[in-house]
Amino acid sequence: MKKIFKILLGIFLIFLLLLAGAVVYLTYAYPSERIKEMLLTTLERDYGIESSIGELRFRLFRGFELEDFRILGVKGMPYAKPPLQIGKVTFGYQWKALLARRLEINQLILRDIPLDYRLYPDGSSNLDPLLAAFADSSAAPADTTASTLPVSIALEQLRIEDVRLHASLISPIDTQQVQLGPLGLVLDHLSLDPAFNYRARARLLAENAGLDYRSRPQGAGAPLHLNTMLNTDAQADIRGDSVTVSAVLSLPAGGRWDGESGSLVLPGIESSFQAEVNSAASRISVPNAQIALGDLAAINAAVTMAGSGTDSRLDLQIQRGEISLPALLRWLQSPDNAPAFPEMQSLILDGDIRLDGSEFTFQNDQLQSSLLISGSGLALNDPLNQIQLSGGELAFDWRAAFDLLAPEASPSSAWQGRLDFAHIDFPLDTVTTLSSGPLALELSGELDAALLPRELTYTVSLDNLAEGRLESSGTLRAKGDPGPAVGIDDFLLDARMHWANLALSPLSGGYVGGRIAGDVTLAGDLAGALHLEGQVRNDTLIYLTEDDQGKIPAGDIILGGDIRIAPDLNRIDLSSGRAVMGANRSNFAAWYDLSQDSFRVALQGGEIDLDYIMQIIPESIYADVVPPEVQGKVQLQGWLAGSNRDPENPRFNGDLTLNSPQTVYHDSELGIYIDDLKLDSRWNLNSEEIRGGYLVFSAAPRLPDYLAVPLPPTTVSGTLILDDENFRIESGSADIPRWQVEGTYRIDGTFLGEDIQVITSGNVGFHSPERLLPVDGMALQGNINSTFRIEQFIPADPSRPQPARISGHLQAEHLNIALDSLATITNLNASLEMAQVLDLLDLSLKPPVQDPGAPLANAANSLLLYDIFGNPAAPPASRLSIERLEVSRYQFENIEADLNLGESLIDAPQFRMDFWGGNILGNLHIDLGSGDPDRIHYLLNTQISSVDVSRSRRLGAQLGKRSRLSADFALNGTGISPEKLDDILSELSGRLNITKIEKRVTSNLLYILDPNGTDSGIQRIRLLLKSGYNVRKLSFELKNGFIYASLDPAKPWFAPFNLPPTIDFARLPIALFMEEGTAE
Repeated sequence: MKKIFKILLGIFLIFLLLLAGAVVYLTYAYPSERIKEMLLTTLERDYGIESSIGELRFRLFRGFELEDFRILGVKGMPYAKPPLQIGKVTFGYQWKALLARRLEINQLILRDIPLDYRLYPDGSSNLDPLLAAFADSSAAPADTTASTLPVSIALEQLRIEDVRLHASLISPIDTQQVQLGPLGLVLDHLSLDPAFNYRARARLLAENAGLDYRSRPQGAGAPLHLNTMLNTDAQADIRGDSVTVSAVLSLPAGGRWDGESGSLVLPGIESSFQAEVNSAASRISVPNAQIALGDLAAINAAVTMAGSGTDSRLDLQIQRGEISLPALLRWLQSPDNAPAFPEMQSLILDGDIRLDGSEFTFQNDQLQSSLLISGSGLALNDPLNQIQLSGGELAFDWRAAFDLLAPEASPSSAWQGRLDFAHIDFPLDTVTTLSSGPLALELSGELDAALLPRELTYTVSLDNLAEGRLESSGTLRAKGDPGPAVGIDDFLLDARMHWANLALSPLSGGYVGGRIAGDVTLAGDLAGALHLEGQVRNDTLIYLTEDDQGKIPAGDIILGGDIRIAPDLNRIDLSSGRAVMGANRSNFAAWYDLSQDSFRVALQGGEIDLDYIMQIIPESIYADVVPPEVQGKVQLQGWLAGSNRDPENPRFNGDLTLNSPQTVYHDSELGIYIDDLKLDSRWNLNSEEIRGGYLVFSAAPRLPDYLAVPLPPTTVSGTLILDDENFRIESGSADIPRWQVEGTYRIDGTFLGEDIQVITSGNVGFHSPERLLPVDGMALQGNINSTFRIEQFIPADPSRPQPARISGHLQAEHLNIALDSLATITNLNASLEMAQVLDLLDLSLKPPVQDPGAPLANAANSLLLYDIFGNPAAPPASRLSIERLEVSRYQFENIEADLNLGESLIDAPQFRMDFWGGNILGNLHIDLGSGDPDRIHYLLNTQISSVDVSRSRRLGAQLGKRSRLSADFALNGTGISPEKLDDILSELSGRLNITKIEKRVTSNLLYILDPNGTDSGIQRIRLLLKSGYNVRKLSFELKNGFIYASLDPAKPWFAPFNLPPTIDFARLPIALFMEEGTAE
C-alpha cells in the first residue's frame, strides 16, 4: 500500500514540476491563447480526448487561472453530456522558491465541478472510453521507480469546492438516479520532502448538501424516492504513514421516503467516529463508531481493518446496539407516517431489542458472522383485534461463514432462537377473549451460502389454553443442496401436533361444553404428497341452541389424507381424504387456489348413521312425546366448487346425491311405522338457488292406529328449490297405485326476516270403477277428487301466534262405501267446500269477526296474515246426497243436505231423508268456536212425518206393527266432552212434540217408559187413554237434566168431565235415556 501511495504521489509531484517549469517558459514563449491551444492539442493527440477551455490566464510570477474546462468526447465519440466539468481552476505558487529546489504552492482551488456518471444495462459506463484513453495513451509514462524527488513541495492549501454528483444507474431490473451536492474538500499545509516524507491536514465538508435518490422498476412496481439533506465534517491529520480521522455525519429529521407503502418522514440520523490509519502497517482502526436514528435506535461499534499483500482482515464488533420498540411505534404512528401504516395505529408496543456482542469478520474472501439479537420486556397490545401479549423474552443467535469467491463451497450457517411470552390474550369472537400462557417457541436451523434453508426445526408449547395444553414440533429439511432456484418442492416436512384436555366451553363462547384431546401428524415430500393422519378424542359434549341443549356422544374422529402444495404456493390439493366418526364416514378430495381464491370439494363417498343423528338432536324437540325410532344409513356423494374473490357475493355450484337403501322409522306418537323406507335424492347447488329432487318409497307402511293392515307400496316425490328469500316444492306427487290413489302438491314459502310464511296446495284423487278392498272389512268404489290449500305463518319465536287457514274442496261421485257389517253407503255424491282459520300455537280455531281491526304488528310485511285475520267471505255452499245409508240394519234413504262448512261452523240449513216409511226434514247448526269441546254449541230442528217406529229393533215388539207418528224436534246444547256429561245434560234444552200418534201407540210408548208400572203419573195417563180419551199432542221437554213429559188430551163425547189442556205426567232423568241409547 505504501509503495502504491508513493508512486501516485510521485506522478502528481512530477506533474506539478513540469507544469511549473512550463509556466515559466511558456509565459515568455507563448501567449495564453497559444498555451490553451497546446493543452487542447496535447490531450487530443496523446489521449484522444476532445475538450474545451473557456479562458486561460497565465502570470509568470503568480500562477494561472483556467475557466470552464470540459471533456467533450473521446476518439471521435462525443458525449451527450460532459462527464467532467470544472468551472474554475486557480493555481498560485512562489517562483523564488524554485531557485532553492523547492515548490511552494500558495493555493490550488477547483470550483464548480459537476460530475456525470452513467452505468448502462450491459455493465459499461460513460467513463469507460475515458479510462481506456488514458490506458492506451502514447504519452511516455512517468518514472515511478525513483526513490527521491528533485525538489521539496509545500502546498499551503488545496480547495475543491462545489462538487455536484449526478449518477444514473440503468439495469435490466430498474433505473436508479442519485444527485448529491454540493461537497467540499480542503487540504492544508501539505509538505513533502525529496524522501517522500509528508504531512498535511484535510477536511471534508458538506453543509445541507442535497441528497436525492430515485429508483423506477422496468416493469410493474412502485417507484422509490429519497429526498433529504446531508451534513458532514470529517477532519484528518496526516503524518507520513499515519492518519488520524475524526468525522461527524448527519441526516437531519424531515427527509422523505416515497415507496410502495406510501410516504414517510424520516427520523434524524446522527453518526460519528474516530479512526486511526497506519499505511505502513496497512491497518485501520475505528475504536468507537456511533450511529443514532433519533430515539429509535442507537449502535456503538468497533471496526478494525488490516492487511498485507493478499492477506486482509476486517473485524466489526457491535459493542452496544439497542432498538426501542415504543419509540419505533411512535415514529410509525406520527401524523406524517400514519397513512402508510394504518394497521399500526391502534397498537401499543413495549420492550427493547438489543444487538450487543454481534461480531462480523471478513478475512481475504471469507466472511464470518455472529449475529446476536435479544429482547426483554416485550409486550404487544392490539385493542382493535383484541390481542395482547406480555412478559416477552427473545434470544437469537445466527452464526455464518461464507466464501465470497466460491459461494457453492461455503459451509452452511446455523441459527437458533427462542421466544417466550408469559401471557397471551386473543379473541374468539367480537365479545369473547381467551387468556392463555405461557408460550414457548424454539427455532433452529441451517442456511447455505445463498441464505437458502437446509433445515428448520421448531418446537412450540402453549399452556392454559382453554384449561389444556397445546404442543407441536417439526422439521423442514432440504432433500439436497437447494441450489439457486430453490422451491418448496425441494424439501421434506415432518410435523406433529398434540393437544390435551382442551375445554370447548371457552373456545365456543359457552355453546359447546366438554373436553377434547388429539394428535395430528403431517409428513412427506413437498414435491410429492404430505401424508396427514389425525385422531380427535372427545368426552360427551353438550351443545346449546337458543332454547335447548343436545348431546354428542363420546368417541373418536379419525382423519387422513394426502396434501400437495404447488411450487408457487398458490394451490393446495387434498386427495384420499377420509374421516371416520363411529358409524359415520366420508371419503373426499379437495383443492384450493389462493391466486384465484377458488376451491373444489368432491365427496367421493360418505355414510351417515341416522341413529347417531337422533342421539344428537336437542332433547326439547321430544320433551313431551316419545321420540321416533330411526335406524339406517344415508349415503352421500357429490361435489362443490366456488370462488370467494368477491367476499360480499361468493359464488359456488355443485351436485349432491343422497340415498338411503333401507331406513326404519317408527313413530308411536304419529302412529307411523315404516321398516323399508327408501330415499333417492339429487341436489344441484349454486349461489343463485339450491334445487333438489327427491323420491321416497315404502312397500308396506303401517298405520295401526288408523288402518288394520299396512298400506300398499307408496311413493312420494317432489323438487325443492331454495334461494335467499324464498323456497318452494314443485312437482310434488304421492301415489298408492294398488288403491288407485294419487295426489299432487306444491309448497311456496317466503322468508320474512327470521319468520316464515308458507302456502301449501294440492289435490288428492281416488278413482276405482271396480270394487276396491283397501283394508280388511272395508270396500270402496267410485270417484273422489279433492283440492286443498293451507296458508301458514311460522314465527321464529315459538311463543308467538301461528295463524293458519285451511281451505279446500271435495267432490265425490257415485261413491260406495262398505265398512264390514257396521255400515254401507250407496251412491254418495257430494260437493263440499270448506275454509277454516286456526292458530297452530294452541290448535285453536278462529271464528270470524265482524270488525277485523288493524293487522297484527308482526305482520306488517305480510298480506297473507291480514287476509287470515281479516273479515272472511261468506262460508262456501256445499251439497251432499246419499242414495242409501245402512247402519246396523237401519236404512236411511234419499239423503240430501245443503251444507256450509268452515269458519268454525257446520251449518246444514236444510236436510231431508226417508226413514222407516216416513221422512225427516230439518236443519242443523254447529258452532265450533275456538275448537274447545266444552264450548261447541249446536242447534237442531227437525220435522218427522209418518215414521213407523215399530221398525225399531228394540221397540218394535212393544209398539206393534204400523206404529206411525209425526213430530217436530228441537235441541239446543253446549259441549261434547264425555268427562263433563252431567254439566252438558244440565244445560241441554229442547222439545219433542209428537203431533200425530195413535192412541194405541201412545199407550205402548208409555208402557215402554214405565214397564213395571211404578210411575203413578204414567199409569194415570194410561188409565185415561183406556177410558176413551185420545191424544192431541204428546210432548217431551228437555231442561235442567230431565225430560218433562206432558200430554194434550182430546175429550171423547161421552166424557163426564173436562180435563186441563195440558197434563204434565212425568219427570225422567236424561242420563237414564243416554245409557239406554248407548245400549241401542
